[in-house]
Amino acid sequence: MKINSYGKINLSLDILSKREDGYHNIDTIMMPIDLYDEIKIEQIKKGFFIKTIGAEIPYEDHLLKKTYDEMRKFLPKEIGFSIELKKNIPIGAGLGGGSSNAGFFIRYLIENFNLEIPENELKEICERLGADIFFFLEDGSARAKGIGADITRISGEHKFPLLIINPGIFISSKEIYDEIEIQPKDQIDQIEEGLSKKDLNLLGKYSYNKMEDVVFQKHPKILDIKNQIAQEGAFLSRMSGAGSTVFGLFLKEEFRDKAFEKFSNKYPFVYKGWTR
Repeated sequence: MKINSYGKINLSLDILSKREDGYHNIDTIMMPIDLYDEIKIEQIKKGFFIKTIGAEIPYEDHLLKKTYDEMRKFLPKEIGFSIELKKNIPIGAGLGGGSSNAGFFIRYLIENFNLEIPENELKEICERLGADIFFFLEDGSARAKGIGADITRISGEHKFPLLIINPGIFISSKEIYDEIEIQPKDQIDQIEEGLSKKDLNLLGKYSYNKMEDVVFQKHPKILDIKNQIAQEGAFLSRMSGAGSTVFGLFLKEEFRDKAFEKFSNKYPFVYKGWTR
C-alpha cells in the first residue's frame, strides 16, 4: 500500500510560556498543504524494516520506527512492516514532514487493523513522539495549544494558491526557543476568525510568527525571502514554524505562478501548490 503524508504550514505561531518539563506552551494555527512524502507499506510476518529515499536518518532515530514501537502493542503479534519512505518535504524546515509521516502511519494502522484506541491514550502517544503529530490524525486546518497536541479543528474549506521557498538554512528549534523573548500577542483568535470566515483582511493584519523575531536576526536572508514573496502579490507571507521555510498565500493562481517562475532557479527548494 502507498500513502501520501502531507505537510503543513503555520499561519500564526505564538509562544505563551515555558513549562517545567522544558517544553513551551504555544498557540498556533496550522493548515495542511498538498506537498507530501510518499510511504510504501508492505506487511510482513515480523520485524520492522525501513528504507528512506532523499534523506539519511539513522534507524534507531527514525520517527517511523519509534511510532511502530509505540503502536505495536495494539497490533496482532504476527505482523511486521517493510517500509519505503520517499522524502519530498525538506527535513527540519518547519513543514512538519517527520510528524506527518508518523501521523499518517498511525492513521494507516488504525484504519487497516480497525484499532479502537481511546483518544486520550492516542494523544499521549503522539505527545511522546512529537507534539504536532496529533494534528495529522485528521484532515483540515486546526488551532493547537499546549505543546501542540490540544487540537481544535477549524471548519470550512481553506484552499489557497501556495508558494514555498526553503533557502537550505538549518534552524535549531531548541536554539530559537531558548533565545526567544516570551511576550504573547494574543492575536490568534482573530486569525481563527479570519480563516473560518475567509476574511483575508483579518489574516493579513493579525498573522504573525513569534519565532521570526529571533530567526530574522540570525538569518536576514530569510526575512529577505519573506519580503520578496510579499512584493510578488502574496496577501500573506510568513515563515512556517521555526523555519527556515517561508510561504506565500495568493488570491490568484496566476500571481503564484508568476512568483514561482521568478524564484524557481534562485533557491534550493521552491514549490508551488495549494493549501488543503
